[in-house]
Formats: sequence, C-alpha cells, structure tokens
Amino acid sequence: EKFLEMFRSEARSLAAFHHSNVLTVHDFGRDGDRYFLVMELLEGRSLKEIMTESGSMPPERAFALLVEICAAVDAAHRAGIVHLDLKGENVIINESVSPPEVKVLDFGLAKLAGGASPSAEDGTVMGTVGYMAPEQIMGRRVDERTDVYALGVLAFAMLTGELPFEGDAKSQILRAQLDGRVRKWPKTPLTAILPRRTRNEIDAAMNPDPNRRPQAVEELAAAFQEG
Repeated sequence: EKFLEMFRSEARSLAAFHHSNVLTVHDFGRDGDRYFLVMELLEGRSLKEIMTESGSMPPERAFALLVEICAAVDAAHRAGIVHLDLKGENVIINESVSPPEVKVLDFGLAKLAGGASPSAEDGTVMGTVGYMAPEQIMGRRVDERTDVYALGVLAFAMLTGELPFEGDAKSQILRAQLDGRVRKWPKTPLTAILPRRTRNEIDAAMNPDPNRRPQAVEELAAAFQEG
C-alpha cells in the first residue's frame, strides 16, 4: 500500500503541471492487479551516467544543463510541489539534439510544499544520502529550499566530479551534511575559472540552515547563467 500511494502520488504530481523539461505523464490507472503509467518515450542517458563517464564537466556545459534543470524545478515549485529526490539518476539528457534536451523525472517523493518530509512505514526518512537537506534527514518541514539544497549538491558534483561531503559510510556523509561540513573546492583548471560569486552561491545552497540558502531556485539559476 505504501508503494501504491507513492505511485499515485507521483502520477498526481506530474499531472498537476506540464513543462518542457519535465517528463510528461499522459495517463495512469489500474488494470486488474496491475497499476500503470503512460509516459512519453525519452531518449538519452541519465546525468549520472554522463557524470560517471566524464568526471568533472566544463563549466559552460554544466551550467547550460543546470539552467534547464532549474527551469523544471522552478515550474514544480510554482505548482506548489517540491521534488525531494533531485540527483543525477533523475535527470535524462538527450545529447543527440542541439541544444541537449533535459528532462527531470521521478517525482515519487514529491509532495506539496510545506509538509513534513516523507518517510517509510518504519519511520525511515526517504531520499538519497548526499542530496537530502538536513531538514529532510531529520524528518522536519520541507519546502522549496529543500530542492535548492539538492541543486547545490548536484552543481558541485557536476563541476568537480565528486560529492561535496566526505565519508566512507552513509552515516559519516549524513553527519557531514548535518554539521554543514562541505569539502573545499578542488583546485583544478576548471574550477579556477569559476566566478567566485557562482561558487559562493553554490556553497550557500548547501547551508544546513534553510534560511541561509538562496530562497528560490531562480536565484541559483541566475548564478548559473552568469557562470
């Protein structure tokens, strides 16, 4: 029942709004004991696959993709929906067209802004270690700034080839997130050309205190456009 409710939640969330950077769901329903989604057919690879293959991305390429991802998330926020699981696996990039087509998917954890963080039946908070904001980890109120946090993590990973939190175990990574211990930007030719303002904005997005992050995705998008 918990899985089915998440399934219905994703379908309802995606049916609530349409955007060129969001996977389109045409229909959902039940056929006997089977539940189904009818979605548009996507071509391309996940952002995670691309990141694994390329490591750190040239800033121009990373920022172009991030602006499109921000557009999708901003559209969701304007519809009153927070994603809560933004990461490389949930972004599909079709680089066979120019400019590359970017689609954000998997709104399975999405919920109306301002609610408590979703949790499993055993009380475990649901999300992805390394990308969940501290308030999500603690099972507290989540809102648009929770997605801003994940976008900051994603931007850091795309530009450096590594997650911003160090740890050999999930518990160590979670502790680093709760403490706000973000690793320093590595000194590479690619990061050297990043504008300081852009780096500062990404760092601010990963602040454990939601009030000290950019308060809207469009603020991050503006920094990416400038970068």
